[in-house]
Amino acid sequence: MNRPAAARFVASLAFLVTMAPSSAAQIGAVNEIINQGTSFFQFVEEGAPSVEVYVLGGGARNGVYRLQRGISLTEALALAGGTASTDSTERAISTSIVRVLRMQGGTRRPIYEATAEQLVLEPEIHPNLETGDVIETEVEYEAIPEPFTFRDGLELVSRLASVVSVLLLLYFRIDGLGN
Repeated sequence: MNRPAAARFVASLAFLVTMAPSSAAQIGAVNEIINQGTSFFQFVEEGAPSVEVYVLGGGARNGVYRLQRGISLTEALALAGGTASTDSTERAISTSIVRVLRMQGGTRRPIYEATAEQLVLEPEIHPNLETGDVIETEVEYEAIPEPFTFRDGLELVSRLASVVSVLLLLYFRIDGLGN
């Protein structure tokens, strides 16, 4: 087995052993990476202090990343191909969400969550990345309610007229019985 293939194999094993997912969504994401084959990326000079993080998500290249210690979350995501792309339409707005998960008390817990916009605008609140962290990106969609149209107004008036007609009919039937 050649050296890069061996390194990927070891990284895949390490990934499987250390991942310890804490939710069904994370288990699904882990299974997706395993099924696709884990990629290993190295962005650190030989001998320099480093951290190994896992990147999961829509827009980023999933895999294990060995990065220079002290690299920012924004730089790490840029090396991984960015956040999941958003595609807002007339009926929905999409937002790219970035989370950092870290092992705490034997469970992987979210320690940071922000939209892609907040990620860029508030770099001072990013956590320092540590070995074993998971950087997760996803897109959340929010439906946009349709505006009130002339057709909606016409339907409302029609329904109101029906209710008034029924009430008048009942009134005159009851009034006719009393006379």
